[in-house]
Amino acid sequence: LMYGEREEPYKLFSKLNARIESAVEPEKVLPTVLETLCQALKLPYASVVLYREAKGEIVSEYGQSSSEPVVFPLVHQGETFGELRLEPRGVDETFTPDELDLLKTISQQVSVAAYAVRQTLDLRRSRERLIAAREEERLRIRRDLHDGLGPTLAGLNLQASSLTTLI
Repeated sequence: LMYGEREEPYKLFSKLNARIESAVEPEKVLPTVLETLCQALKLPYASVVLYREAKGEIVSEYGQSSSEPVVFPLVHQGETFGELRLEPRGVDETFTPDELDLLKTISQQVSVAAYAVRQTLDLRRSRERLIAAREEERLRIRRDLHDGLGPTLAGLNLQASSLTTLI
């Protein structure tokens, strides 16, 4: 009751995998993972920080932070791209060596999900930039047609009308 499912890591991993699979939208994967971890291990706070352009950004958190969290790096293919931050149950408590081993293994599982979420978010941002650039180019072409080609064609039409009148 006090320490959650730390003595049954297989059950914890099964629950974690089931929750990850059930999250349909990428934005819900990390909150679901953090909620599952906090509830299963009775932790007061957990967060995922992803690095973007040399600074960390908290992309998801669960619970209330009351002390300094223990940081586990999120690594994918040798690249450290973020952190999993977990706080012990009490202000003056620390994780045991067995708990630290379990949490390191969990952070490896979380890193796969976090990397997928990061890639999805980067893809979405790239797509938004592409759409914005396309719209900007459309507006520029429209302006060029309206301000440049349209008046030129109208002027040529007037000149042709004048020429037919003169002829």
